[in-house]
Amino acid sequence: MRILYDGQIYSMQTAGGVKVLKCLAPYDSVINHFPESSAELRSRFSQALTRKFGRAITSALLRISWAEELYRRRLSNASDIPGRLYSFLCRKESES
Repeated sequence: MRILYDGQIYSMQTAGGVKVLKCLAPYDSVINHFPESSAELRSRFSQALTRKFGRAITSALLRISWAEELYRRRLSNASDIPGRLYSFLCRKESES
């Protein structure tokens, strides 16, 4: 698996026959963006939309499920906080 970090691509070696299924970026999971809760993150998203588009358009955008996912991806890509967390969903490959 390759990971893009600070503009460089790193190769991730998996030991013991583990296959990486998904990489969760800093704002993809509440575990990674703790101590900020998902509710606080949604509130921040709502405030940013309201400042940019006003209340009427914001209420419509908040009903679109992928809008928050896009916002979280944007935050993860822009994050340069030292020590930011990534989580990995893995599966152990069966040994033959």
